[in-house]
Amino acid sequence: MRRTSKTEFLRGLGEYNPGAHGPSGTSSERQRLKEKIAAYDAQRGGVWNYEDLYHILTMILKGYPVDKARDTIAALDGPGEAAAKLGIFDGICGYIPIGKANFIERERRAIAFGKHEVDISPDFSFKANQEIFEVFIYPYKSPPLKQQQRHAIVNAIAATERKVPHFLILAEYPELSGIRKFRAETFDFRYRVTEEGFIKHMETFYDLLDERSKTGDLFGG
Repeated sequence: MRRTSKTEFLRGLGEYNPGAHGPSGTSSERQRLKEKIAAYDAQRGGVWNYEDLYHILTMILKGYPVDKARDTIAALDGPGEAAAKLGIFDGICGYIPIGKANFIERERRAIAFGKHEVDISPDFSFKANQEIFEVFIYPYKSPPLKQQQRHAIVNAIAATERKVPHFLILAEYPELSGIRKFRAETFDFRYRVTEEGFIKHMETFYDLLDERSKTGDLFGG
């Protein structure tokens, strides 16, 4: 069964840091990931769902007025939710050519991490000036993405050459030195190889999620 949770994928991605934690596939990494997943589970309920933001961004590409879309986000009442989502919304609207961009259906795609097939589809896609753009948003303020993690996303999504000019926009809104700042970068689609270490890391992460589902306790209780 294909896994479709973007939150799970981003949590696993956020723990991929071989420079700090050593190589993937080791018993020490497995134990560290067990503890991280247990900590995530303990704080459930405090994570916003960003699907509404992706939907609104899709709607403006279909012609919905930007000012009305912005008002909808500004009215969100979760503590800090409106400000966080507006930061991403304003950043995206300033980065892509809204007036020239036309919505197109996003291309669903997946990657295999061992036995786990994981959805890594873009959040939305558009066409502008005969070029196709796919947008993938990392919405969290922390942990900010490291360069190796950015490469992991790009290598997984923009991994094949296309006949039509085709690009991936990776957008982020991290907190650095106490200040959140939007950033985005555009990458061309071309032949890329996903690092074996990242594949092993994510395979371990999803194995542990399965163990939790079966036992209710990562530590076997």
